Amino acid sequence: LDAALETGIFRIVQELINNGMKHANATQIDVEVKKTKTIQIKVTDNGKGFNARKQETSPSGTGLSSIRNRISIYNGHMSIATAPGSGTTVKIILNP
Repeated sequence: LDAALETGIFRIVQELINNGMKHANATQIDVEVKKTKTIQIKVTDNGKGFNARKQETSPSGTGLSSIRNRISIYNGHMSIATAPGSGTTVKIILNP
């Protein structure tokens, strides 16, 4: 991978881990990165979860918007599976 893409992937994963530790109080965070025709990133935590719909309409910080900006550079998309009290799984597909 080119250096800019590698740095982008690192920053995305770094932000997701930081969110899990700082906001979700997670005690376990699992990270998967796979490369096929696309790059697939999956980060799962066992934290307290959050209201994803509310976060999209009125974000409380810059973390997820920063991730979305990085994803858009590579025509990617992100899905978030979470609810208060249930942990969070973030899946990202990048199309470099």
